[in-house]
Amino acid sequence: MKGKKEFSFMKYLWKYKFTFIIYIISMAIFYLSHVIATIFTAEALAYLTAGDYTNMLWQAGYGVISVVVGRAFGYIGDYCFARLIRDVGNAMRNDLTERMFKITSKSFGAHSAGMFVNRVAYSPDDAIGSIANLIEVLGNIVARIVIVIYITCLNIYIGLVIIFVLLMLFGLEYIKVRTYTKNKFQRKRAHDDIVSFANEVVRSEKDIKSLNLEDKLKSVSDETYGKFKRAYYKEYTTDVNYWTARSFILEIFSFCLILFSLYLFEGGHLALSAFLYIFVNRSSFSDVIWSAGRVISQVANIRLENFRMKEIFDENTFAIEKFGDVSIENSKLKGKVAFKRVCFGYEDINSDLMRPSRAIFVDRKKYKKFLNEREKLKKLRAEGKIKKNEVIKDMSFTIPAGKTVAFVGRSGSGKSTILSLIPKLYEVDKGQVLIDGVDVKLLTKETLRRNISLVNQFPYIFNASIKENLLMANKDATEEMIEDALRKASLLDFVKSLTNGVETVVGENGIKLSGGQRQRLAIARALLKESKIILFDESTSSLDNFAQEEVRKSIEALKGKTVVIVAHRLSTIRHADIIFFLDKGKIIAKGKFNELFENNEQFRDMFVAENIS
Repeated sequence: MKGKKEFSFMKYLWKYKFTFIIYIISMAIFYLSHVIATIFTAEALAYLTAGDYTNMLWQAGYGVISVVVGRAFGYIGDYCFARLIRDVGNAMRNDLTERMFKITSKSFGAHSAGMFVNRVAYSPDDAIGSIANLIEVLGNIVARIVIVIYITCLNIYIGLVIIFVLLMLFGLEYIKVRTYTKNKFQRKRAHDDIVSFANEVVRSEKDIKSLNLEDKLKSVSDETYGKFKRAYYKEYTTDVNYWTARSFILEIFSFCLILFSLYLFEGGHLALSAFLYIFVNRSSFSDVIWSAGRVISQVANIRLENFRMKEIFDENTFAIEKFGDVSIENSKLKGKVAFKRVCFGYEDINSDLMRPSRAIFVDRKKYKKFLNEREKLKKLRAEGKIKKNEVIKDMSFTIPAGKTVAFVGRSGSGKSTILSLIPKLYEVDKGQVLIDGVDVKLLTKETLRRNISLVNQFPYIFNASIKENLLMANKDATEEMIEDALRKASLLDFVKSLTNGVETVVGENGIKLSGGQRQRLAIARALLKESKIILFDESTSSLDNFAQEEVRKSIEALKGKTVVIVAHRLSTIRHADIIFFLDKGKIIAKGKFNELFENNEQFRDMFVAENIS
């Protein structure tokens, strides 16, 4: 199920085909046994009314045996289902997680965290649950159909009336399911937004309080939860309206059916045992309609969850990282970086093709049309014909090995994108990114990731000790190396002040640390990796002036390293060897700080505005 093999939910089920087949057979016997039991019960009633007590007892005994056998196979089926949930669900989750490790940062950035969480955490179990529900529904339908056939054999007139009403109610249920499933998708999409918003709130709790954002985020939460509330209410009321209409029709029908059966019984056209059987099973007819609607819904659920998981493996939607076979030894890599006529942009795609409506998976024609449109999208993407919003435009520059350079400019000018292109987290649309003269597309993953460290603006800190976080960058680091990295990141004094020192557990995403401390720990982690190229993306933005100055000095002390800094605060990069000034995806000026300050009015205005504010 790995690599370029196409994802299929049924392939995972078939991998455990023995358990799956036993499950289907067990559930089939379970439902069949109940039908047989009702027939034996009807026959027992017939013998009872005829005064044949011996045969009545035999038929009743057969009915009891059928129920016992059914319950036994029902238990076997439930056990097999638990095995399927465990084995198939975990197999899919493992492969989905492994696949996500390969997805490019660009693909991750284009989708919400809630979407990925739902597809990995919930879609496997939802798909298996839908299969189980479908088998249960089909078992119920077959059982009820057998009952209807049996009643028709008892009296054809009653059977025809039942069939006519069932066909009428099936049409109503079909309309209901299409409407309901559409509303359910809107509710699920709103739920994805809630998951993403809740994640953001939890992860940014300290920033929210420190920035006094509670009231502002309260309005955002009201809007987010309001969408979910409206979607949920619409889904629920739609179901209630159709359920009420169906129940009303069924109640009228059941009442008329009893009257009609009494009329036939009084006229001698229906035996007492047949009348009693019809009376006992009158409510089962509604189960046929309810179950028929659930067939459509469960098939749609299976299609949807299979699509959601399969899409993770679709390179046209979630591109995966690809590496070359050129390896450069760590001792020989110098760290020269160059861009040659690089262009990069983000695709402008119809959101309906990226986040399809659930109604599409209910209607077979719409589903086929949607798949055809997705194939057209793949073809256009492969041919490079999809319109893009360009961020980097025909950019060329060279960063000498061992130098410290900085990229500055207004928001949206492409600074952070450059840092993502250097380690090939993003791939260029045109041009080349070179390291020591070799295109990064040709380099092995080991060469790229071993020799480049990136300190993000919002680094993730793992729920482990400070030492364990640092050892993730270099598992062979000594105590002296760890202390040196902490010192250079201006974090050593803080760590020593802690009761447990480097063994202190910092919580999920470093929640026990301040924002500045999280960034300094990430810097220490990058320094400990001992890469030849170190990228800093606004890595000092959360530091106070004293800590910022200490980190700046430690960056300056990185002799022999190629250091690339992206910063809004121009005071951070005053001592950089080269400063590239960006505007709208292009380099409009370069030089040392004093040169740009003297000769470039835009640069000077930015610096003055920063110091005034």
